[in-house]
Amino acid sequence: METTSIQRHDPAESMEGPLPPGQIILFEQYRLLRRTWWWVLILALIVSAGVWYYVNNHVTPEFRATAVSVPPRKSGTPLDNLLGDFSSGLKSISISKLIGRKSSESGYTTFSILTSDAIKDSLIDAYDLYQVYEIPEGRRDLVYGALDGHLELENDLEGPIIVSIYDTDPERAANMANDLIRFTNSMLVELNRVETEPISQFIAGRYEELQKNHDEVAAKMREFMHRTNIYEPESQLTATATALIEARVHESTQRALVNMLEHMLGADDPAVTQQKALLKQYQREQKRLEAGRAGVGPSVSSLPEGLIEYAKLRQDYEVSAELMAIVEPMYQQTLFDEQRDIPQLLFVHEATPPAVKARPKPSLALLSAFFGTLLISYVIIAFTAFFRSFNRRYRVYRQSFIDNKSS
Repeated sequence: METTSIQRHDPAESMEGPLPPGQIILFEQYRLLRRTWWWVLILALIVSAGVWYYVNNHVTPEFRATAVSVPPRKSGTPLDNLLGDFSSGLKSISISKLIGRKSSESGYTTFSILTSDAIKDSLIDAYDLYQVYEIPEGRRDLVYGALDGHLELENDLEGPIIVSIYDTDPERAANMANDLIRFTNSMLVELNRVETEPISQFIAGRYEELQKNHDEVAAKMREFMHRTNIYEPESQLTATATALIEARVHESTQRALVNMLEHMLGADDPAVTQQKALLKQYQREQKRLEAGRAGVGPSVSSLPEGLIEYAKLRQDYEVSAELMAIVEPMYQQTLFDEQRDIPQLLFVHEATPPAVKARPKPSLALLSAFFGTLLISYVIIAFTAFFRSFNRRYRVYRQSFIDNKSS
């Protein structure tokens, strides 16, 4: 009686030639997927339902409040523009060092201040974010990380700066977004004061020095005018010359008249005595004009020296006045720039308490859970198929090794 042996054949061996190991694993995965897809789908639905329930009942929703602001249209301060206008004049009076860099080259931007730790510290202290985020006191690094997770900043080189805050309290989220911009403005104002203070101190010292020099020159000018009676040489010289010529003409005419009357009437005649008295009056008037005591002009004898001294004093006075005209408005402008309270970020839209929660989104969580379960299930199936294929090939290898050893 013959014994018939029944052998099981692998589907892969019924095809022409052996299949590559990768294709065998792919077929194994497909076979497992056909057998388990229904259970995988049920598992994905169960996990999605669980995530949906957890998100809606155990996760506190967060609201998003957004504030929109823009930087000022002009990049330079009024002081920058003023210094630029006077830059050529400043070089001639040794204060060209006052010309500073423009705001675009100042080393920092508004956005860098907005994202600085100092602004975050102000926000943390104002709203006690240690308690809000349930972080132990003193762990500044943890509260920074929590705040960064609840803060979004969008910035464009030529567009608005958008500040968004996520929080479980919609009103607090709106206040934090607005205060973040206000805190930034306060720091920018303080930085503006600190930045302009050295310039203000320099200009103030220069202004006081020029003012003192101007007062000294003005005092010398007043003393010179009082001493020499020179006020406006251009007009005074004409008037003095005319008066002096007239006085000399009168004196000469009167002298000729007196000489004629003396020859005709004698020296003791009353008419001659009267004309001699008038002649002496003309002579005194002429001497007063020549000495500069007539109130018309300076002394004729001291006129050359007086004109030279007047020209020097007037030049010093005009130079001092021109310097004062340049520095005084700059000094006033620096005082204004120190004390001005102009915000650097202008609100386009202040944040308001949102009515709709922003995160987490149940629909997004549901889709993530569903497709995540499918992906994990496929990875498990792929690993199982690989393990089965590897185990089968290992058994074949072991059996052939035993057969070869027996033979």
